[in-house]
Amino acid sequence: MKSRLFTPVSLMLITGVFAPIYLMPTEVYAKPPGVKVTLTCKNPGSHQDVAKTPIISNPTGPAVPSWKTIYWNSSDNDGGQVQGPLAQGTQVQGLGKPGQNYTCTAYYYKSILRKRLRLPI
Repeated sequence: MKSRLFTPVSLMLITGVFAPIYLMPTEVYAKPPGVKVTLTCKNPGSHQDVAKTPIISNPTGPAVPSWKTIYWNSSDNDGGQVQGPLAQGTQVQGLGKPGQNYTCTAYYYKSILRKRLRLPI
């Protein structure tokens, strides 16, 4: 009697313990970095045969904090990043590979703040 119950009970315990491990997802999805905020990026049109020097500006939006990274991409598959801060109405210069005729886009990621709910007690 003891050996007849031991096998089914032990199998139920083993599957109950190890089943959650087998059911766990195998892929880890990256959390989105936040909301993408677009900035103004212009080709200054100057002589750029040594390096691209796009001008990134923040014409109307809130100031970009110093811990944020500003990314820029050009139409000829070049890109780079510049560290903040970037106050409203100011501009910063990027640095890339040599190139003359290009357009560019610039952006940074604004953190998503979650509001805490205040529940009545």
